[in-house]
Amino acid sequence: MFFERLSRMMETISLDKGTVEEDAKSPAHPPKLPFISWNLRRGNPQSNVVQDPRLEAVVPLLLRRCQASRVESVEQKMKSELESLLQTPSARLLAHIRTTFDNAARVAPAEQWSYVYDGYADYDSQLNTHSEIQQIQELRVKLDVTEDDDERRTLEEDMTGKILWLCWCGICAEVDQLLPMVLDCIQREGFNWALYNISHLVTSICAAPNNDQAHLQRIMLDAGVGISKHRLFLSARTTKNAQGTNYSPNESNL
Repeated sequence: MFFERLSRMMETISLDKGTVEEDAKSPAHPPKLPFISWNLRRGNPQSNVVQDPRLEAVVPLLLRRCQASRVESVEQKMKSELESLLQTPSARLLAHIRTTFDNAARVAPAEQWSYVYDGYADYDSQLNTHSEIQQIQELRVKLDVTEDDDERRTLEEDMTGKILWLCWCGICAEVDQLLPMVLDCIQREGFNWALYNISHLVTSICAAPNNDQAHLQRIMLDAGVGISKHRLFLSARTTKNAQGTNYSPNESNL
């Protein structure tokens, strides 16, 4: 479970005179975020679908929603919940979940054993969580000793981007772990028609573009590909100083 591991990692990482040191008990090479894709084979004792305690919280609720998905009050509640998700960076995952539900719903009951889950690709499945936390801590140390407001803003943006990217990768990893198992449980109960209904509801919610998260999405994705606004700032300032002019970050496309 990514976020439980993240909490433990934060407890074992401390700052010492501006450097990040790991607790002696921490592994030298911590595990990377898992990426699991299952071929869901019903009734096969060798199936990779292993009962997960997290399913106890997710599956019963979703099964109740499937049973009542045609009830207007339940549909309105799901619609409200989906609209709330659209206000977060996790909205990007809704399209993947919608497509997954739709594809699974189109599989004939007699052929459900052959359904193959397509994992989500828009994240770093090999992200080194310890390394990311260390970099965030190091940025905070630099921020604490930096007085220039323009430079501080670039450090804050780098920190925000890395935190968002770390959480995004964790959420995506959790979805890739749980979604195929959830589908398996739903299809075993014969609720393929409900998967299609939910997929259609997600489609209607996502039809209208929402740009409220555009800035956060940009800085998160920049962090994901290694773009540092602080490094760009320092490079541009060095160039300007060499030319004998004052540098302002507004003059560049940071």
